[in-house]
Amino acid sequence: PPAGKTTPRTKKNPTRSQNEGASAAMLLVSVGFCAGVAFYRFALESFVLKKRRKKREVDRVARRSVALREGKDAIEGETYVQCRGGEGESMKNDKSEEKEKETRSTGSFRTFPAHGKNTALVIIDMQSDFLSKSGRLGQHYSRDVLERLEATTANVARVLEKCREKGFTIAHSRSHRYGAEIRRDLLNGIDVSMSSPIEGVDATYNFVERLKPKEGEIIVDKWTFGAFASTDLEKQLVGRGVERILLCGILTNVCVMATAVQACDRFFRVCLVEDACGAFGKEKEGGWHDMAVTLINGPQIAKQNHHKSVGLYFGEVATVDAVVEALDVLK
Repeated sequence: PPAGKTTPRTKKNPTRSQNEGASAAMLLVSVGFCAGVAFYRFALESFVLKKRRKKREVDRVARRSVALREGKDAIEGETYVQCRGGEGESMKNDKSEEKEKETRSTGSFRTFPAHGKNTALVIIDMQSDFLSKSGRLGQHYSRDVLERLEATTANVARVLEKCREKGFTIAHSRSHRYGAEIRRDLLNGIDVSMSSPIEGVDATYNFVERLKPKEGEIIVDKWTFGAFASTDLEKQLVGRGVERILLCGILTNVCVMATAVQACDRFFRVCLVEDACGAFGKEKEGGWHDMAVTLINGPQIAKQNHHKSVGLYFGEVATVDAVVEALDVLK
């Protein structure tokens, strides 16, 4: 402006300012409302989807339980593993087709049905930590215990070889729980949710050499005693069509027994291969191993048992010889 003159100030329009403030407030309210509606809708949909998923899961388990209870899981060409218990145990050497039918339908003596299409071999914790003199726990064992576990390892290897030959699903668990201590550091940063590779973990945490998994076999790393509770083993087994489990490994009275019970909770048939399992303590009747086998098998074979479903309360019990002999007849 020219010297000596001032520019007149423009008067603010109070009505305009009020309108702008009201518009901003309405915008904020609208944004907040939309965000609230979106969040509520997301929460509601998540709740509904969660309920639907839960219902589908319960329905799936219920259907499986009915199929197993009524023996509708039978498939053509399955074989029958002779098991402990039953009134007809003395007929175990009769391999006729008629006796096989009688075994399944009448339960006069106990067997476990198996086939490569729906049966898995689940091997529990056959790691150097437990089985080697240089292992974290093995270093504290007596020579007698280590020799006994060497025999267990040989029996597991025998069953593993036969199951591989017949095309069974194979699953291995490794434990990084030692009593009350959890050692996830032994995985050397490997994401256990991504199915750990065979190599790349602590040396004695890994599997013993003769039982190392092959490509395509399931590996789960667990921090619970049972192999299901802290892993995705159930999902992987179901995804491969597995309904039945041959179970072996160590320790019979700890991780093997816990896995058997957890498998039954998920309606898998279970057959414990007793001489392919091992435990600590003196090898005598009434020891830890025998007590665990009795707890797994006792309710199943008890005469007063109210439920005769094979391997669901909590498991059948067979020997390595019986498993190998039964699997030999599979094509």
